[in-house]
Amino acid sequence: MIDVIIPAYNAHNTIEQTLTSIAFQSIVDKLNVYIINDCGKDYKEIVEYYSMFMNIEELKLSKNSGPGQARQHGIDNSNSEYIIFIDSDDVFTDSLAIETLYNELSNSNNDIIVSTFLEELENTFIPKHTQYVWMHGKMYKRSYLTKNNIRFNNTYTNEDCGFNQLCYMCGANYLELNRTTYIWRNNYESITRTRTEESKIKYLKMFVYNMIWAIEESLKRNYNENRVSEIIYATIVASYHYYLQNEEIFKKEKLLEQLSILIKYHTEHPITKEEKLSIIKNQLYTETSGPDLYKVYNPSITLEGFINILKEGV
Repeated sequence: MIDVIIPAYNAHNTIEQTLTSIAFQSIVDKLNVYIINDCGKDYKEIVEYYSMFMNIEELKLSKNSGPGQARQHGIDNSNSEYIIFIDSDDVFTDSLAIETLYNELSNSNNDIIVSTFLEELENTFIPKHTQYVWMHGKMYKRSYLTKNNIRFNNTYTNEDCGFNQLCYMCGANYLELNRTTYIWRNNYESITRTRTEESKIKYLKMFVYNMIWAIEESLKRNYNENRVSEIIYATIVASYHYYLQNEEIFKKEKLLEQLSILIKYHTEHPITKEEKLSIIKNQLYTETSGPDLYKVYNPSITLEGFINILKEGV
């Protein structure tokens, strides 16, 4: 069986399209679907309706805790061998999406399968490469998460970065699938889509926090040295891209001071020039959309200059 976990906070306007995409799955009889109500209005009527098509249940948190803790509550209160997450405003691409992930993962010795996904942006869809950051288009073996005590932390935004990077640095075996299974819908009311300065500040702060949290947690646990070194440098490069697009926020919120610790970690866990170039290339693959994308490709400062700023702590 497969647990499908949906964190939801007052998502009544969008969750039915999510559930419909699940109801149409070819292996819907193998799915246990959990709506994790993050202390909002209940989904009783919606659950009653969709229970005609699938095994579905609503679980409630006692206080509003964010999508990470909602997902963790779903993990802790379910027991299927495989786990897949979908947000309450997203959909699976087609009726074979979950079956494809399940067949590939269950017939391999891998711990996590990663597929490609589409990002809906304005009036178009942007293809996204396989990546180990967001939850989109992934399926996990429960045994791997349990054995390595991989859990979500209690942050509200970018908690998926911390969770997935911890999985990677722990040494998970990945199966990359060149198949699109997930659509990240264009919902600008969601936490990660809002464009206000306040939401940007929260997003960037939590990105910095979660990446450093995952790195430090991995160092404490003596996880895979090569992967830890890779993620340290990848975080520097990703932070550089965010800095180019949000320079004033980085300075105003003193995010550069928080990031300076990465230089210490990078010095203690170096990588080769070839590995650095590969990471830079992969990071650019993820920068395929966004209103300030031109700033990444026409930078005001070089990556080397950005690293020097972090070294100087200025």
